[in-house]
Amino acid sequence: MHIDGLGDYSPLPPLDVNLSDTSAPSPWADALRTTAQAWGTYQQTRTMNELQRINIDRARAGLPPINASQYQTGVPIQLDAQTQSTLNLAIIGALVLGVLFLMQR
Repeated sequence: MHIDGLGDYSPLPPLDVNLSDTSAPSPWADALRTTAQAWGTYQQTRTMNELQRINIDRARAGLPPINASQYQTGVPIQLDAQTQSTLNLAIIGALVLGVLFLMQR
């Protein structure tokens, strides 16, 4: 990708999240899958915007752009469907408990 004043840089790779392996189709599984995919998209967009802002600031200072590919992790983490489902339920449970705690204040 080329942006005027920044030169060439490689955008971050897409997230490799496999949430298609759910044991039983249910509204909760669909909601968890959608939430996880939306969160991944949000995080990726946020990171890309931050990288773009940093590269624009660096271009204004006369510095070369940051090559994001050198900061990628080398080991992708794959969880099986049961572990991913349990992890998603734990995160949602923690969020619900956090909201209930904040509402009591």
